[in-house]
Amino acid sequence: AGAAEAMNDILAQVATNTEGNRNSGNAILYECVRTIFSIDCEDALRVLAINILGRFLQNRDNNIRYVALTMLGKVVSVDKDAVQRHRDTIVDCLRDMDVSIRVRAVDLVFALISQSSIEVLSKEILNFLVVAPPEQKKDLCSRLLDAAINFSPSKQWHIHTLISMMCIAGRNVTADTWQMATALIGQPEAEEFRPQVVHRLFAALNEDASQTGLVYTAVWAIGEFGPVLLQPAEKFEGDGYYDALSEAEVLELLEKTRRRHDSTIIARSMIMNAYAKLYVRFSESQAHISELLHAYRSSMNLELQARSCELSTLVASQIDDSWLAQMPVPTDEEMALRRVTASQNSDEESSLGGGSDSEESSSEDSDASSDDEAAKKAARRKAKAAKKKAGGSGAGGSSNELLQFDDIFGGGGGSGNGGAPAAGATGAGAGAGSGNQMDLLADIFGGGGGGAAPSAPAPAPSAPMPSSGGDDLLGMLGGGPASQPVGESFPTLNAFEKNGIKVTMNFARGPGDKQVVVTATYSNSNSAPVSNFLFQAAVPKFISLKMEPPTGNALAPFGGGQQQQRINLVNSMQGTKPIVMKVKISYSMGGQDLVEQATVQGFPMGL
Repeated sequence: AGAAEAMNDILAQVATNTEGNRNSGNAILYECVRTIFSIDCEDALRVLAINILGRFLQNRDNNIRYVALTMLGKVVSVDKDAVQRHRDTIVDCLRDMDVSIRVRAVDLVFALISQSSIEVLSKEILNFLVVAPPEQKKDLCSRLLDAAINFSPSKQWHIHTLISMMCIAGRNVTADTWQMATALIGQPEAEEFRPQVVHRLFAALNEDASQTGLVYTAVWAIGEFGPVLLQPAEKFEGDGYYDALSEAEVLELLEKTRRRHDSTIIARSMIMNAYAKLYVRFSESQAHISELLHAYRSSMNLELQARSCELSTLVASQIDDSWLAQMPVPTDEEMALRRVTASQNSDEESSLGGGSDSEESSSEDSDASSDDEAAKKAARRKAKAAKKKAGGSGAGGSSNELLQFDDIFGGGGGSGNGGAPAAGATGAGAGAGSGNQMDLLADIFGGGGGGAAPSAPAPAPSAPMPSSGGDDLLGMLGGGPASQPVGESFPTLNAFEKNGIKVTMNFARGPGDKQVVVTATYSNSNSAPVSNFLFQAAVPKFISLKMEPPTGNALAPFGGGQQQQRINLVNSMQGTKPIVMKVKISYSMGGQDLVEQATVQGFPMGL
């Protein structure tokens, strides 16, 4: 204790008596500050150190200011209140000519945001967003969205902040931003100030219809709450009034937005929906709206054509207003749950190596700004599907390079020719046995590539029967799996049993050389039902694996309603190396999502 007090006294004397007029003095003060934050010191000494960094921010030398911002960013979590005293100086750094200083200042401003400072600092961030480089805007919008969710003082402020952000950088915001805005506008709590919000969105859309996120939000709000535009409304923070509009003015703006050269397919689809909604909300323009709904009846785009035909037919019939009632929106609790679920799914995809798919999905959500871009994405998806199909077939090729099962099991695998694609196949290709195989080893153990979920349930695999001429003939015609030789039978393998979930495997020889047909049976002995059941497998690279779709993904309680799945194996080292399999089982039970992994050994000899 005595040594600590003596050190505190020495540091206080050095920090107080050292002049910062020269670089040598600044160097001493900086090392003094670093020492203060690296030891257990008094609060007053810590505040003194932060004040020294505050003086550094007023220095004309950019290097010294950069060092001060970096150090404050590290210590803001220790004493945020002391750093808040220098908030004005930190905000001034957002206007600095040096980009590195602006970047550090932005990080520090976001770290300073709290319930009491969110309104002031969000304005500064929005001002900086106007001049920020395009590559930085998306990150700024995402971080400001998170800050508004965590520290918003009111729903009214939250909505107007999101609108301001979309007016400035609507091309750069993610789908989460405009979806959050629409949900907040539609909630019952927003009914009191909803007219001013819809009026502001109308005015913003009329001023700049190139901001994609703003267009989506404004079109949705006009379609759902268009009648409020026919009445005047007070502006936000008492800054005057919005004039009442006519039905013709509202429809004219929507039509002008629809006809823009940069209008996206999503925006045009939403405008068609808005027309249908306004048909039952506007009493004087129904005939004109019916004409507008015919705009895409001959469109080359299938989505727009279908929407135009369906909505035209709908409004032409004896329509019930309830068919086009206001769309229900999620509550705050539901949105929070969705964010948590999305975060967990993102973390799981990242840990399973599914980053490329999630990035592509995110890109599609935030980037659908033109038909050309949509065409490029479609081409990329086709190329990826073709590559996956080519890489997952038969033996050899890139599958062998991807499946390093030996490394997982400590180098025990062989070097056979067979590749090892695995997992439940998806789509029609799986049902037709087209060889649509995927390398799920990377997905299961975090290497790369997305997971595969079985689609439509397939018929239950037929059990192997004793050999006969009739059976052989059926096998030749593709009517069922080839039978095993007379007298040859294999014991049932209990592959997995945990938490009431049991997986058993029965074996039969297949028609091909060294081929084994495995019939996996899944059962649930718990009192609660199981849903979303998914069985995934990976094998060493000397084994080729193809999984057919299961008969279903729901397991009834108490062992009832078992599901089956056929697995075709080809062991290129048959008789030399036994079959070994790594499995991953995921399912939902009792409101929880569970994942289990296990190594299956003990396969019958000779397979």
